[in-house]
Amino acid sequence: APTIGPDDVLVTCDDGLTMVPALTPDERLDDPDDTRAELLGTPVYILDAKEQTEITCDRVLYNGLQQRFDLLADEPDHTVVLRDPRLLARSSHMWIAPERGLGGFVESGSITVREEQATPYANPAIPASANAALTLDDAASTDPPRSTLDITWTEGVDIQFDSSDESDDPSIQSIVFKGDVDVISPYGVFSSDWMRMNFAKDGSGKAVPSRLLDREQVRAHNDDQTIWADDLEVTFMVDENAQADTGPDDAERSSLIGEGTEVKDVFANGDVQVLMDDGARVF
Repeated sequence: APTIGPDDVLVTCDDGLTMVPALTPDERLDDPDDTRAELLGTPVYILDAKEQTEITCDRVLYNGLQQRFDLLADEPDHTVVLRDPRLLARSSHMWIAPERGLGGFVESGSITVREEQATPYANPAIPASANAALTLDDAASTDPPRSTLDITWTEGVDIQFDSSDESDDPSIQSIVFKGDVDVISPYGVFSSDWMRMNFAKDGSGKAVPSRLLDREQVRAHNDDQTIWADDLEVTFMVDENAQADTGPDDAERSSLIGEGTEVKDVFANGDVQVLMDDGARVF
């Protein structure tokens, strides 16, 4: 048997292997040292039991030099679905380059942050046969998730992770949502053409929101007021007392906004209008 090193990838199969030349220009790689691997399924089902994370998609594409994984839905009515105990994400194309600390979504999609931890899949067992067809209904729980945060967009998402974080689950540094961004949260409803959330680490090393930036056609609404502006900036603070009262199980259930995170300041710029709940308007 071959000796496998830490940087090697071993592929095995039980029914032969056929190699064919890349005859057309679009099949050829730009670099002779590059590697491209493609996995097709009905669907492809990826399960990380340790992190309780599952992914379903039609195709996985891996680019060796970029060290990038692309998860794709090839049919118009199909969706790439990523779920864990706190998160449910849907899009036609997701990608991640772990070694470079980058990831994101291509085109439209949605993210739902769950209110409480739950087993993300109804049947956590891996299918007995690797070639057995698996439907989305087999993998997904039939119970609708209760959420504390819902985000939708139309033109993609860029995610940057902390490159200095050497853990298996590195913390997020920033997320940029693009195109018709809508956010529904306990703090109210936000909409804009572009939104960026920056994160910082709290005393326990957990990533918590530090700054929210909204650009172009911004609308923010809660029970007290509605704000229209060209740009909106929100800064956050962490209530250390609230975090101290949070147990380990509660920490796992905290939302993307973060357990004990509160809005500190709100700055509106440009053509600003404010409608108060009593009907008064400020220009």
